[in-house]
Amino acid sequence: MHAGSIARECIKLMVKQTENLRSQVAKNACMALQVIYSELPAKDLDANLDLVLHAMIKKATDTNHFVSEQAEKALTMICNSCTDLKVLNSLMTVEGRANNLKQKVVLCYCFLLEKLG
Repeated sequence: MHAGSIARECIKLMVKQTENLRSQVAKNACMALQVIYSELPAKDLDANLDLVLHAMIKKATDTNHFVSEQAEKALTMICNSCTDLKVLNSLMTVEGRANNLKQKVVLCYCFLLEKLG
């Protein structure tokens, strides 16, 4: 099995666990995604960017601050680790009218602007 396909499966399983009703499990899944995005090369990560970015934005708006803070840290790492254009394209596909969701999307745009200098 190729390292990229292993990473893809691992990422999908982690994203699934972010929806777990137990806050400790969801928080640990966010932490694991943060580590994955800090350690693997962008070419292995960009394929799942839409799935992960949308899940982390959703989790960053969670009312449980325990989980949302960790999801926001993961968002920072995702925006810094992935290809800029891919992150930008993925952010443009985020749908939702809630103000807290829009706030997290703008936060991601800010991360991109900081990265680009």
